[in-house]
Amino acid sequence: MIARRSETASGDGVTVAKTLRDVRHAVLRTLPGDFVGAEEQLAKSYRVSRPTMRQALVLLCQEGLLEARRGPGGGYFAKRPDATAITHNATIYLRSQGTSVVEVIRAIEPIRSDMAVLAAENRDEAQLEAWKEFLEADAAVKRVGAYREFMTSETRFEKLLSASCHNRVLALFMETLHPLGNWENLTERLLQDKPDRVHAYWDHRTRAIQSIIDGDPFLAGVHLRRGLRLLTEWIVADVASRRPGLDEFYAPPAGI
Repeated sequence: MIARRSETASGDGVTVAKTLRDVRHAVLRTLPGDFVGAEEQLAKSYRVSRPTMRQALVLLCQEGLLEARRGPGGGYFAKRPDATAITHNATIYLRSQGTSVVEVIRAIEPIRSDMAVLAAENRDEAQLEAWKEFLEADAAVKRVGAYREFMTSETRFEKLLSASCHNRVLALFMETLHPLGNWENLTERLLQDKPDRVHAYWDHRTRAIQSIIDGDPFLAGVHLRRGLRLLTEWIVADVASRRPGLDEFYAPPAGI
């Protein structure tokens, strides 16, 4: 009874926290989809009570590291989280601080620029071939395309940039900032029915891609940053001319 009271007293604190750390460490060494264990089995393995283990397992499910399956053959299975929860919480926090869309774009500028620099430094042959194929296809789309075609191309560009920069931290920042700034809605307001803007931005991106292929990190970063700076200038110009608040450009994503 004394031992159980001691664990219960600390169950909401030290014991749960330690169990959470220990199980998390084990899960991170386990391949996604692999069986981690059942609640009772895990409680015995870690020498804690089932309520303590249950709290730790619930928290790990919330973190996206575990999946609970019921029924025969059920239990807890390893998984890996995506950026959804991070994006959601970051959006709520920054919105509560009155963050403007201009701040979001200005944060994207250096991140994307650094991604372009790293992509240009990456001389992996497969990545370079992917960039060359993309640039060739993009040139054909650019000759006949406008806003919609550009946005389809932009999505492919972002995926290729994230893959070739080989930096998961920068890629995560970008993945977080896009929904935070409601990127699709923003670019539609700024670029749709404005072919001059579309092609001005597109030109900078094309130069950045060519610099990546050429292995010129400096110019790759400069061209991509200049393109994003245009978006900021257009936001400011549109706000000044139409006098709306920035919220017109910055509705939170659905579900936030």
